[in-house]
Amino acid sequence: MAADGRRIVPDKVIAQTFVRELKRDTLLAREPIQVKVDVGVVTLQGSVSNRLAQDRAVATLHVVRGARAIINQLSVLRRPRTDAELEVAIAAALESDPAVAEQPIGARAHAGVVRLTGEVDSNAAKQIAQNDVLGIPGVLDVVNDAVVQVRERSDAQLGEQAARLLREDPWVDASRVKVTTADGVVALSGRIPSAPERARAEADVWKATPLAVVAADLHIDRWTDDGTIRAEPAAFRSDRDLAQALADAFQRDSRVYPFAPHVSVRHGVVILQGAASDDRTRAAAASDAFNLPGVASVRDEVARPTDEGMPNARDRMAIEGVTAPPRTTAPPHMGVTAPQGATPR
Repeated sequence: MAADGRRIVPDKVIAQTFVRELKRDTLLAREPIQVKVDVGVVTLQGSVSNRLAQDRAVATLHVVRGARAIINQLSVLRRPRTDAELEVAIAAALESDPAVAEQPIGARAHAGVVRLTGEVDSNAAKQIAQNDVLGIPGVLDVVNDAVVQVRERSDAQLGEQAARLLREDPWVDASRVKVTTADGVVALSGRIPSAPERARAEADVWKATPLAVVAADLHIDRWTDDGTIRAEPAAFRSDRDLAQALADAFQRDSRVYPFAPHVSVRHGVVILQGAASDDRTRAAAASDAFNLPGVASVRDEVARPTDEGMPNARDRMAIEGVTAPPRTTAPPHMGVTAPQGATPR
């Protein structure tokens, strides 16, 4: 057992669980992702075909029990495309997706970064459109400025949006969940491994803005340990645990070491300080911090070699070729423990 009472998971088990989860995901099953685990610090390496696959691999690792820190060294295969070529590919991808087809979504590309504008009928459609674009080779990042305007749509499109979010949520094992729609109401049936996953499934479906969600026929199976934390109650990490895990990651990340940023954590907020020799090192350290399981947010105060024109952490990652973490919120059962004597958040 760890000092805070958590069970220590062997590195081999962490790796095996992650590989199994990769094989279950149709997007990731054929990607050449290599995983190395050392005292719970997981390093991902290899070249994946698109940015969506990179983001999904990191998100999938967050559900694996025992992953203390994540070093994302995955690279995205470069496919040089002009802005016009990307825009044509994006239009075709959005039009061919039944979840967002015929929605007035605009897309402009500049140097691999795509800005989405226009209107979508739900938060689900906004997320699906972004994922469609991130899955196109040559796209480096997406700025999603599409506006949600809830409006009536067909049951078929509503059901497609709901089913899509369930399939793509690594925090839900929806392999035995059936989605049906009628008159704007989404019904979930079948079996799901745990109560937290059932609640998460219902929350996913509500993002499609149905009139109602009915889950009376979605039954919870007897729990079996599959090596993930999907079914576990709120998993809190102390500030000391977060700081130690990040320090261990820095020592094992060849992009950062021998630079050792000063790390302090206050109520789950990681603060990085120090002076790096170059922007790529700074960006890698920020990436490790952003990807830390259980972190609330990151304040990157590491000084750069020159003081003028300092970009923020995400901009530096794009400039230096280090991929920024996906713009997603932490799962509802991830968090941190306030220091003794402090009021929990």
